[in-house]
Amino acid sequence: MLKNLFKSRIALLYIMSISMVFSSSVWMSLLNNYVIEVAFFNGGQIGILQNLREIPGFF
Repeated sequence: MLKNLFKSRIALLYIMSISMVFSSSVWMSLLNNYVIEVAFFNGGQIGILQNLREIPGFF
């Protein structure tokens, strides 16, 4: 049964979509907790950090 589930493209799309949302929210919460509690960044500094992270995507 499970083998047939992964053969369906729609089911695979659903699984990948759910896992992407889950992993993105885990990553964001871990990053924000680390940056605020360990590195003592404020909101503006977190924004600069996120902007610098996105620069390679524009190239």
